[in-house]
Amino acid sequence: MPASKKTRRKYDPTRFVSRIVSSAEKRRDANPLTDDQQRDLGLVYHIAFEQMLRDGDEESWYVLASSMNVALVLAERGYGEEFIPEVKAAMESLMAVKYRADRTGKWTFDESGIAAMRHAITLHDQQCALATRAEIKEALRAIVKRANEGHMYSAEECQLEAA
Repeated sequence: MPASKKTRRKYDPTRFVSRIVSSAEKRRDANPLTDDQQRDLGLVYHIAFEQMLRDGDEESWYVLASSMNVALVLAERGYGEEFIPEVKAAMESLMAVKYRADRTGKWTFDESGIAAMRHAITLHDQQCALATRAEIKEALRAIVKRANEGHMYSAEECQLEAA
């Protein structure tokens, strides 16, 4: 009776390349974003904010909401902890825009919302300059996890926090 053979992994001809790519990705993730990456990332939410100031739309609103979610998670993790109330104020102004759009169809900020968003966007620019790629990726994973767990802003939460 022959001895049982050890099970083997299926042959992967790209295994060596995968290892190289993985190690290069880890090295890149340990560094802050490059100036080009910061510029490209910043352009997205700055253009969305300008769009919201002119004649906003739902797509621009979602870009700003996702940027504020990243800003909040980064602030919670040490990149501007003292500015968490300002980021939350910007998020509340975004929710006011959403509820206004649901009622009237217009995606516009009020004056206090514009000021809150400007302040939060400036903070987020600074966070992106300091945080590493790995920390930003981890922040994005945390946002997805929170959303899957149902931790989202709503009208009731905004009213309770204001009271």
